Amino acid sequence: MTHNTAPYPTSASRSAWPLLIALIVVGGLTAGCEKFNPITGEDEFDLNIREWHDDSGAITNASFEQLLKTKVVTPLPRLAQEGVSVLFVRGTLTTITVRSDDPRYDQSEMMLEGRFLYSDMSAAVHLPVKVVVLGRIDGTDPKKRNRLVLGAMTDLQRGLASHIRICNGTAKRWVAALKSPEPDEQILALSLLQQYRKKFAASKVIELLNDPRIEVGQAAVEAASELADQRHANRIIEIAQGGGIEVEARCIQVLSRIGGEDAVAWLEMLALGHQNSQMRELSFNALKRLK
Repeated sequence: MTHNTAPYPTSASRSAWPLLIALIVVGGLTAGCEKFNPITGEDEFDLNIREWHDDSGAITNASFEQLLKTKVVTPLPRLAQEGVSVLFVRGTLTTITVRSDDPRYDQSEMMLEGRFLYSDMSAAVHLPVKVVVLGRIDGTDPKKRNRLVLGAMTDLQRGLASHIRICNGTAKRWVAALKSPEPDEQILALSLLQQYRKKFAASKVIELLNDPRIEVGQAAVEAASELADQRHANRIIEIAQGGGIEVEARCIQVLSRIGGEDAVAWLEMLALGHQNSQMRELSFNALKRLK
């Protein structure tokens, strides 16, 4: 579901609607939670529309707001935090010109972004959560554009509900989400484990240091640097040796935080003998921080 609320940028593909060329849901987690039941009122989230633009002028601000309340806000599950949360939304519906000489090939593209802040005051945890839906459909007639809008609304609601459920979940559920095929789910789970300092999950977290997706890998670095300790150094070194330059760099960052004899010995070897000068410098700087 571009996790781009810093520090959680991500992207993940989800199922498309008919005639949809591209659909990307970005930013949060998908997971279930048995503890909270769906609500049927609008009082759990205050809706704040930051921007709406339809280049055809057919969908006004008022109708866009009503659609959001009906299709997105009302079905959302409860967010387990005190007070009323604010759901910030922005969106655009635009025409994409495919062939300048023939408008019959024009397409419609929609972007919807919804974000809220998850806060746990008792644990001093504050996580920005964001879902972005991008959709495109052939044609620009009102029927097709309405179909695109309704599809985007549905996916925004599903994405936000997934974020809420993972935020409401337990540490066990967050660990399970690390194996999700959705990168946004993995990133939010990593962030929650990190902020709640769930050190028991360190061995699971470090396995994502070699994830090919940059956003997931960097989130794993942040979480592992907080949760791992010297006992995990050998496994981190194994991951580095089995990966490329990017994976090595991630592992060096983590080892520079946790330290230990094994970490120092490996970093010294890299600082002296790595064939890549940037990696030698990175390892040398890591050693300086440790010593």
